[in-house]
Amino acid sequence: VITYFVFLLTLYAFQHVSQEKPIPVSGKAAQKLKVKNKQGVFWLNCADISSIESGGNYIYFHTNGQVLPMRSTMAAITKQLDPADFIRVHRSYIINQNHCKGLHKQSADSSELVLLNGKVVPVSKKYRADLIQALEQKIIKDAKVKQ
Repeated sequence: VITYFVFLLTLYAFQHVSQEKPIPVSGKAAQKLKVKNKQGVFWLNCADISSIESGGNYIYFHTNGQVLPMRSTMAAITKQLDPADFIRVHRSYIINQNHCKGLHKQSADSSELVLLNGKVVPVSKKYRADLIQALEQKIIKDAKVKQ
């Protein structure tokens, strides 16, 4: 009986230690993001991330000419990102507002966002109003900073 309880205690301790803990957010979101995949562990500067794309059980971080996959969900990553810089524009995309170049309206229901690196990201009707409002606020904020 004692051996059984020691085994269970060891098992629970191992599970507790091996669980991936979320990055604590204290007032401001993390400046670096930990990306763990089969190739290893990488720390990305959030400013370098232009877009985040979802594909199945993986998300893909698009940075300066590099794409890093990680097994996670969009909801989990959204909690770790600074909402002043990152915004969801589609079910499968989060973009960095600092990397936006232009917004092209395709039809009444769809638009496309062009990033500084030339990548074109779809913008769904559900997120378009929030995107436009966020970009306008970013422009106003940047103009005040320059003055």
